[in-house]
Amino acid sequence: MIFNKPIQFNQNFLPVPDFIADIFKQSSLEIIYRENNQEAWKSVLNNADYVPFAYLENSIHFQTELQTGNGISLSDISVIIMHDKNPCAAWPLLYKVVDRVAAVMSFGALVLPPLFVSDVASVSKKKIIKGCIDILIEIGKQAQVKKILSEEVFLNTKEISDWHYQLIRRGAITRVRYDMYVDLSLDMEKIKNRFRKSYKSLISTGLKTWQVGKLDTDDPAIWEAFRQLHIQVTGRKTRTKQSWDIHFEAVKNKKAFLIYLRNDSGKMVGGGLFIHSGQECFYGVGAYDRSLFDKPLGHVVQFVAIGEMKKLGLQWFKVGTRTFPTDEPTPTDKEISVTVFKEGFATNIFPKYLLELPCTN
Repeated sequence: MIFNKPIQFNQNFLPVPDFIADIFKQSSLEIIYRENNQEAWKSVLNNADYVPFAYLENSIHFQTELQTGNGISLSDISVIIMHDKNPCAAWPLLYKVVDRVAAVMSFGALVLPPLFVSDVASVSKKKIIKGCIDILIEIGKQAQVKKILSEEVFLNTKEISDWHYQLIRRGAITRVRYDMYVDLSLDMEKIKNRFRKSYKSLISTGLKTWQVGKLDTDDPAIWEAFRQLHIQVTGRKTRTKQSWDIHFEAVKNKKAFLIYLRNDSGKMVGGGLFIHSGQECFYGVGAYDRSLFDKPLGHVVQFVAIGEMKKLGLQWFKVGTRTFPTDEPTPTDKEISVTVFKEGFATNIFPKYLLELPCTN
């Protein structure tokens, strides 16, 4: 199967290091690079049962821009794993060296497992996963990385994944964090009934107070108003213009939508961007007028957005990770308060397993 190379959205990658290219060549897996085969990557995502938002190309581009925009040089070593000459799995990986310290990761932070198409036989999947772990360990050894940090990814299943199990068998240490979700299979009334009690009246008040809008088309004026609101709220430009363009591209391509609020004068006072695959949605970024924090802003945005997710036929809304004072590294009081706010919308809290794989010689 031949795939054409589409136009690159982000050109800030360094070449794949020679030693990593050699490791891929010597592995037991048939591998092609994402950078040159993006249509193959999309083919995997289109044929997977459940696609976490982190595997989307706009998510990869955004996370890359956050780092390269801060002067960090990266190598995109993401690969598509082939089976019987067809794309079988998509594995997002990057390699970077900062202050002479190397790291292997996926585009958010920890290494994600390969995402498989739905019809891969169990025996083939296990073989591929073992090959991927071999690759990670060998990269770690040659780059003098003491440990690889990975995580279990939510795939709407009850059991731990083969990735999780094989990492444990290879000596990985497991820690647990907690992710908050909204089950979008529930009808809207049941979802609202599970909201924190105080939120229900705030939502009703907010819907009467603000003009609610949705952006899911090419409207630069509305997008720029949201970007400027974010700058105003943070007091500075915290991100590159390119990173905003990547998010806007996702909106135009129907991979994200913006829910925004206006006051009686038509001024935008709040908004939230929601990024989604065909199954999962994620709260990407929000901005709310600080002078109106005593008003129900975020409550309304979250509520309306959940309704839009249901219209799109999505399965789960990943609200975020629930942080606690006992987490390492210790979260700030602000980070904890934000997750407490988000928890008020969640219908489910699931464990997220973090796995620390040693790379010993």
